[in-house]
Amino acid sequence: MELMIPPGRLDRPVDHETDHVLGLADAEVTLVEYGSYACPHCRAANERIAQARDQLGDRVCYAFRHRPLTDNSLAFRATELAELARTPEAFWSAHIKLMTRSMQLTEDDLVAMATDLGVNADFALGDSDALRRARARVEADVASSRASGVRFAPTFYINRRRYDGPWDESSLVDAMLGTLGQRARRHSCQAGGVHVAAVGRGRSPRWHRLHDVALHRRAGVSKRHRLLSRQDRRVRRVDSFGRRWDCPALGASRQELIEEAPQSAGMQVS
Repeated sequence: MELMIPPGRLDRPVDHETDHVLGLADAEVTLVEYGSYACPHCRAANERIAQARDQLGDRVCYAFRHRPLTDNSLAFRATELAELARTPEAFWSAHIKLMTRSMQLTEDDLVAMATDLGVNADFALGDSDALRRARARVEADVASSRASGVRFAPTFYINRRRYDGPWDESSLVDAMLGTLGQRARRHSCQAGGVHVAAVGRGRSPRWHRLHDVALHRRAGVSKRHRLLSRQDRRVRRVDSFGRRWDCPALGASRQELIEEAPQSAGMQVS
């Protein structure tokens, strides 16, 4: 009997033995990205993810799963090439180079990457055991993306829940720290014997502000980031009234991307 995956949930948890993972297995936050090396939005988000990981350190574990752009042979060949890396270190080195070597993925990027990995430039025409394993791995990630309801790249999941917000560093960190804050609130309520829904009921706005600051401090959020978070919420509030973000690659909402995807050359909707 096939299990039904709830909408907006990751189909399977991160496996440190099979997934491409950066971070500790017991990290408080797990960020999963379904991305493509040929997607300009994924390439733009790659730098923001690195910045978020630098800020959160060991509290976040990042996993990358392949979701090549549909009908893009260059994207599929790039994923297979990355999977030909023999060690995790070699994979992440190839991953970073494929994301950052040029403004847009080209044939020259694949040739250069194949040379670095010690692979023949026409590897895609081969039928070796290593290539078959690489293709099977890519197919498994694509199947996982379909089961998880991924419609475009990149799509992010934070602790197995789909994240539909903007991809800039502040928003990503804010979302992940929000997860930590919810966990801290839940633990504190359980320790005090108080139901979560009852916390803050009937309190003044000032009480809620102080309560949020306390939770952020418990999660390790600096005063500077709290100020940035408030500024970011103001921007999103303007956006909710119909304003559009200046940079779709970093600030577009999920609904905007779905609406714009058919006209976007760098994004495919399945």
